[in-house]
Amino acid sequence: MGATATYPTNAGVSAGDRRIQLWTSRRQRAQELKQLHEPDWLRYWDWYRNVQQPLTDDADWWRSNESVPTVFKIVETLLPRYILGMFDSPDWFSVEAKNQASELYENLCENLIKQAVEEMEIFPKLVEAIRYTAIMGHCWGKVIWREDYETLQKIVPKELTNRETLDARLGPDAVQAASELYGEEMLELPSGEQGVDLELKKEKTFDGPEFEWKTLDRIFPDPTGRERWYIEEIHTTLEELEEVQDDVGVYNEAAIQALREDQTNRQPQGQYGGLDHIGDARSGTSAGVSIEYAREPETTEGIPEWIVTPQREGIGVTLWQCWGWVPPDDRGPDGAEWRITVIGEGKHILRDEPSPTPDAKPPYFPIRFLTIPGILYGDSILKYVGPLAEQQTRLSNMRLDEVFLGVWQQYLFRKSSVVSDNTMLMQPGGAIEVNPAPGQKIQDTFMVLPRRDMLGQVWQEDDWRQTQAEDAAAAGDIQQGAGSSGRTTATEVERKLQQGNARHVMQLMYNEYTIKKEILERVWKWLRMRLTTPRLVRLQGKQYANVDLHSLDTPVDIIVGGGLFALSKQTRVQMDQELIQLLQSDITSPYFKHIPILKRWMQDRGWKNPDSFLKTEEELKREQYEQGYNQAMAAINQAQHQQSSAALAAMGGAGGDVPPSSNGQSGPPSAEGGGGAPPPGNVPQVSSAGRAASMVGGPIDQSGPPSGSPTG
Repeated sequence: MGATATYPTNAGVSAGDRRIQLWTSRRQRAQELKQLHEPDWLRYWDWYRNVQQPLTDDADWWRSNESVPTVFKIVETLLPRYILGMFDSPDWFSVEAKNQASELYENLCENLIKQAVEEMEIFPKLVEAIRYTAIMGHCWGKVIWREDYETLQKIVPKELTNRETLDARLGPDAVQAASELYGEEMLELPSGEQGVDLELKKEKTFDGPEFEWKTLDRIFPDPTGRERWYIEEIHTTLEELEEVQDDVGVYNEAAIQALREDQTNRQPQGQYGGLDHIGDARSGTSAGVSIEYAREPETTEGIPEWIVTPQREGIGVTLWQCWGWVPPDDRGPDGAEWRITVIGEGKHILRDEPSPTPDAKPPYFPIRFLTIPGILYGDSILKYVGPLAEQQTRLSNMRLDEVFLGVWQQYLFRKSSVVSDNTMLMQPGGAIEVNPAPGQKIQDTFMVLPRRDMLGQVWQEDDWRQTQAEDAAAAGDIQQGAGSSGRTTATEVERKLQQGNARHVMQLMYNEYTIKKEILERVWKWLRMRLTTPRLVRLQGKQYANVDLHSLDTPVDIIVGGGLFALSKQTRVQMDQELIQLLQSDITSPYFKHIPILKRWMQDRGWKNPDSFLKTEEELKREQYEQGYNQAMAAINQAQHQQSSAALAAMGGAGGDVPPSSNGQSGPPSAEGGGGAPPPGNVPQVSSAGRAASMVGGPIDQSGPPSGSPTG
């Protein structure tokens, strides 16, 4: 990446075309800023990939040259915490209408956004984007509206003509003979036989919002950080460009023709023949714009750009897709201040029109790992842990070298006392032949070099750097799930986990607003603008609705932050259990919404679709009404039965026959089995029973028991 940027006058561009001069100047300033960071970006990648420079001295063939994967371990520890924190809950975002709207509309918007995001395959893309950002410190997000077309082959039935039937059965001679006998008109008539034909049809396979993330080398941003303009460099071929033009027709036909003539008239160069695609891919454009910088991640992996560049698949073209604000003199007849300008090969303006985004602003936004105040690019955690890992690697290699020396041993001998150097070869059962002087012992001629054990400080320095690196990244043993001391209780581990998660929770909340909410809001804006074709959206269970842009007239707020406690599922489940206990209390239960709490409890327990198992508010109200109705009818029947019993008891007191009571004894029913009124606890609520009965059209007599009936 580290290179210079020079911008000579563009060859083939008229001096009066201010647009190309404007965007060329902007690209130069953006590259000058990037060059200040490019050496660090390359070093970060090497640390993550455990790249070690090879030992070039032949005498060092035995030395150790491995890298300790501390950086890799830290990045892969932080990555799942941030990703799972954003997507751990099924309801990882919610929608609230900005004015009075029904819950059905909010549910409709939420499911529409969720369906669009799932079609974008947001999860695998964000995993790659956050991993890249954790390594390099920064990448760029982009949300656009994408249309994909595909040519499909279909076999359709076809009625054959006489010509086709004769040709298939008897050959062209029979066709010629029939033409002479009956004429050409007869041959074109239907023969009555059916055949098949292959039909090629171009169909739209995707039409919706799309999320992309871009590496640092592809985007040239506004160095001021105000996000007023961006330039994306795209390597493609003229053939692909013309296919896009056939599908969507957004480019200027005359400019594409001029680009084709310019590219095809160039002289073939290079050992592979064809146009100089390799030179274009490495050093800029044919317009004379000379910029040499490394590509990612191919170059950082040692893969030459000319092997993987798509420009090798046809007539190579380098595009600058320029988005942003332009001065009044460069706005064109439409006068739009926010524009998209596509420049091919640095000198052909293929497209220049008002920006097609919903808010007219560029579709890019930064994804930072560490935000440094006043700095455009985000910083990587590797800036702080990488040097420690390098020192740890040096200590580890030195320690291993010392082990090798101890295994092989070193020797001291008198000059010319060893008969042959070949006898120094170490092998099982080997021997060293020496020639001591007369009267000398072998120990006086040859001896093993004494060695000492390694200092304990070597291990202490290694452990200190390992601990410092993990603490700097908040990726210690607790976060990695590594075992701790046997004397540490589960409560202590959980408490340490909660305290150690403070940094991760803050970073997660930052990602919620700067990444997740940014994507969701941009998707929502695109849907409100471009959803011209009705889309079938699932609401709940088997309920569906057709939605288009006319259905999305009410603006909404997208609420994020649900992953605040997602870093510890055990903690969330424990908190949910406490809520369930509060629901069982007669004092606190009336103040809670029971169904949402039960839904959250089921989600944290792992249920994917709790709505299929929980009753809705309407179902609950209907059951409560039916239960109240049944209780009212039971009260009515009981009241009528007691009135009848009281009347019969009164008749029995006047000398009439008293039928046996329900307990098999004579006399009016009572708590003691004898005469008398029912106990106070069994007295029916006559007034409330009357109101309930009036709802179903069955009024009861509220005049009380007949006169003369026993009252006590």
